Amino acid sequence: MVISTKRQTLEALLNITQPNTVVQTILTKNSSFLFYENLSLSFQKILKQLTDGQEDNPLISLHYRIKIQELIYLVFNQLMKRQTSQHSTINKADIDKIFLVRQLIVSDLSSPPSLKNLSTVCGLSVTKMAGLFSQIFGDTIYNYYQTIRMEKAASLLKMGAHSVSETGYQLGFVNLSHFTRVFEKHYGVKPKKYSFGESA
Repeated sequence: MVISTKRQTLEALLNITQPNTVVQTILTKNSSFLFYENLSLSFQKILKQLTDGQEDNPLISLHYRIKIQELIYLVFNQLMKRQTSQHSTINKADIDKIFLVRQLIVSDLSSPPSLKNLSTVCGLSVTKMAGLFSQIFGDTIYNYYQTIRMEKAASLLKMGAHSVSETGYQLGFVNLSHFTRVFEKHYGVKPKKYSFGESA
């Protein structure tokens, strides 16, 4: 799905008096930019509502407008939480390199990524790679790795195919208590409770 809007329309819709650097870049810069956010469950739910067949609904245009505004809200709510930093113009070649870095990170969640190895593979200096990654994905390479790792852990636990210890070992944790602490920090509940559908 692609949502297209004029900058002035978006600015009026958001009506933010003190945007952070990320949002300010989107609303005011003429240079290229790219900010990436993972799809939350709320986002996926709204997308499903948009694609569900309602063509015979006489208020379908209103329905679409409301749902699209909800999507815009969710995206910018996340973007406003990002730490402000200087925005660097990014070209297509560097975008491809940073997405290669992301692919390498998510392809093996059992061991922390090596900045030096990632830098060598993508052909960028460690400093430039780390800066562009943080700019696009809103987090450091290690924190992003840890977040994706915990999302995978949550998914495995919800499916019920693996025990807590098996899940931890599969994701590279040799110490079960360490896995429990990291998981609880991310989700506010211990993995065993999470696997049974209990909340904090």
